[in-house]
Amino acid sequence: MIIIKNRLKAYSVDKQRIQKRMRCLLDQMGYADFDITIWCTTNQTIRRYNREYRHIDRVTDILSFPFHYDVLAGNTIVAQSSDEKVLGDLIIAIPYVQVFCKKQQYDFDVWMDRLLVHGLCHLVGYDHMKEFDHKIMVAKERELLRLCHSPAEKIAD
Repeated sequence: MIIIKNRLKAYSVDKQRIQKRMRCLLDQMGYADFDITIWCTTNQTIRRYNREYRHIDRVTDILSFPFHYDVLAGNTIVAQSSDEKVLGDLIIAIPYVQVFCKKQQYDFDVWMDRLLVHGLCHLVGYDHMKEFDHKIMVAKERELLRLCHSPAEKIAD
């Protein structure tokens, strides 16, 4: 199940589009029967989470909170029960993303595709802290975007 929460009154998001994109991504990764929550929030809220969980006191575009925190990139999560068929949560700061897209002259929905795939990759063990891992993650992101026919595949990382 894909749960999308948008508690922002001043910002609307296309939940159907996000649902469709995430469904394709989950299908391509072999996690069609896993749950994921996507929470669209404010800059202040994501800053608080970033500070509390990553010890970085600034706004960011997306945070990923994996349910299976010990999975390695490229390995498949094997759920032992239906309760374990959870990938985790993605938190996206919609105001931050809108400003970023305006500055970069990116289409908001296309960039959201990029963020969804990036967040999902983090939920299943991919990372970009080291150059080697960054290359692997970017290649996986581009592959998924291509398989889901997203124009975000062509945006530079």
